[in-house]
Amino acid sequence: MDEVTTRVATSNANNILYVANFADNKGFAILAGDDRIQEKVIAVADKSNLTKEDVDAVASFFKNNENYINKVYPTTGDGLFTVKDYPDESFLNPNTFSTYDASMDDNWVGNFREEDNQSVTRAGRPEDDSRKSILTYCAYYARDEVHNGNGSGSDPNDSYTRNTTISDWKDIKQTNNILSAYDHWDQDYPFNDLYPNRRKFLIFGKKRKAPAGCFPLSLAKIMTHFRQPASFSYNGYVVDWGAMNNPYSASGRVSAAVLLKGISEWCGSMYFYAGTFTFPSKASSFLKDMGYNDVHRCNYSYDRVSSMIDNGRPVIIYAIPGIRVWNSHAWIIDGYKIKSRQKETKLYKNGKLIDSSTTTETCRMVHCDFGWGGPCNGYYVDGIFKLDSDKNDYDRPWLRKKDTNYNHHMRIITYK
Repeated sequence: MDEVTTRVATSNANNILYVANFADNKGFAILAGDDRIQEKVIAVADKSNLTKEDVDAVASFFKNNENYINKVYPTTGDGLFTVKDYPDESFLNPNTFSTYDASMDDNWVGNFREEDNQSVTRAGRPEDDSRKSILTYCAYYARDEVHNGNGSGSDPNDSYTRNTTISDWKDIKQTNNILSAYDHWDQDYPFNDLYPNRRKFLIFGKKRKAPAGCFPLSLAKIMTHFRQPASFSYNGYVVDWGAMNNPYSASGRVSAAVLLKGISEWCGSMYFYAGTFTFPSKASSFLKDMGYNDVHRCNYSYDRVSSMIDNGRPVIIYAIPGIRVWNSHAWIIDGYKIKSRQKETKLYKNGKLIDSSTTTETCRMVHCDFGWGGPCNGYYVDGIFKLDSDKNDYDRPWLRKKDTNYNHHMRIITYK
């Protein structure tokens, strides 16, 4: 039996998976090594064995995901730097860059594009053969189970028979999604039309416009909805709030570009080829400067969010997926719903009914608009922002999902 030990497990659960190979190369089983993992036998294959090298490769993948060293860059020095050939542009050293800025006592928030951040922030996934692919996905599952504490443990009454019937979920309260008119907005054209061009690689110099940024886009949606301030301009151009209803029209394109560039400049956002980063403190200060009152940054709570929604005010939320600070993100919560279902449990002893009970399960969900033009938008269980969870109720379930889990440092911005 081979043991998988990865650093993605929680500190009190170093060994989260075990691999058992069957004799004569006739398959293998992947077993849970932690009581918090609900499925004790996670996967079974009837062909081939997993080697020690396979196990080590997957363990190394998870370790590298947390502590990846990019050999192109030095391991010491400033996290942000300029070079003589491109003095107007800042570059990021992934080995030394920290999202925390002591002078601001705040963390940059931004999300590197998925297709661009692999070479900068993480190692490649070990999918060169099906055996390691199976083990990799099992390790993802086990990591999430351990983190969320979803294991069920053993049943002390296993000599009894318990029959449980669960009804379908039924919505008992649902608000309108306040910013539904803007759920197709994303970080590309025309919203980043006035953004600076940035190079993907320091040496090769391939350039494109920096993405609009998750924080500026979230702020833009709120400002457009309320049309506040009454007049907003940048470099002499005034935003036409009416034209923002169609940002792809001639006048809408200009207003969208002016609005986003004005916000990002006001907030001192940092532009990169793969993402634009903004301090939450500057975003909240910007709202104050725009005439919004009682602007506060506070911990996420359903009560705070639902109160804001009930008063017609969408919420900006920002969070980090575990320790992957490169992928911190800000998005909008603009609605919520509450649903319930009935759970009937009958307990039998030796075939005879001895007890029965019916309970009502209630689930609170919030509606998220992630600012990617539609993908992943929908209802999420209160406080659980796992983008590919089967518990989500998506607006457009046919669109591509991400596997990100925004489960750390969940903060919101409230205002009046």
